Amino acid sequence: MELNEVLAITDFAELYILSGEIERGIAFYQRLQRRAPGNEWLPYYEGALLEKLDKFQEAIAAYEKSIELSPKQTNGHASFRIGII
Repeated sequence: MELNEVLAITDFAELYILSGEIERGIAFYQRLQRRAPGNEWLPYYEGALLEKLDKFQEAIAAYEKSIELSPKQTNGHASFRIGII
């Protein structure tokens, strides 16, 4: 995935958080995952939104999926978030 695509995905997560529409953001990332199932950043940002709603078990599952999709562990952010939860 190109850097600008990752940044756009990040921006959407932040917009949903700032607007207070976290549930809508989760649905958005779930739809994107159906369209791009191999993208490790989509479940990561879904996990971040789930974490905002204190849905920690669901967030961990999303982060674990992100790690699973990134076998070379290029997504160390997900491992970090699991450690914090």
